[in-house]
Amino acid sequence: MNKQYENSYMLNLGARGTFGQSNWDYDLGFTHSDDKLLQRGWNRLAGPMDAYFESRVLGPQQGLDPYYGAYPVFTPDYAALYQPISVADMNAMTTYTDTFAKTWDNMLRGQLTNASLFPLPGARTPASRSCCRRVANQGWSYVPDPRLPTA
Repeated sequence: MNKQYENSYMLNLGARGTFGQSNWDYDLGFTHSDDKLLQRGWNRLAGPMDAYFESRVLGPQQGLDPYYGAYPVFTPDYAALYQPISVADMNAMTTYTDTFAKTWDNMLRGQLTNASLFPLPGARTPASRSCCRRVANQGWSYVPDPRLPTA
C-alpha cells in the first residue's frame, strides 16, 4: 500500500585547453546531480479516527478523573470496540498521502596552470604555477503531506 518513485540524474561538463600560444593551460569542470523522491503511502487521519472512536466506542464524557481532575473520563462500550469497522468508515479515516523530497549538488571547478614559467638555475625542470578554485553548493528539500502529523 506504500510506493516510492525516485528519479535521479547527474550532469558533467568540462573543457580544457591552452590560452593562445602561451604556456597557460586551463581546465574547467561543472557537475550537477539531482535526486527527486515521491513517497505515496496509506495513512490514518487522526481527526476522523478520533471522532469515530469517541462517538462509537468511548461514548459521552462523564467528567474528569477524580484523582487529578485533568483527564477526561468515559464509559466505553466495549462490545462496540470489538465490532468490525465498515469499509465506508475505514475509508473516511484513511487516505493516501504524498511526500516529496529532493536533493541536489552543484560544483564548478577551474584550474589554471603554467608548467614552465622560467628556468631555475641548477634545476632540471622550470618553475611552475597552478591555481585552482572550487565553488559548490548542496541542498535538501522535504515537503511532507500537510495532513500528516508533525509532532
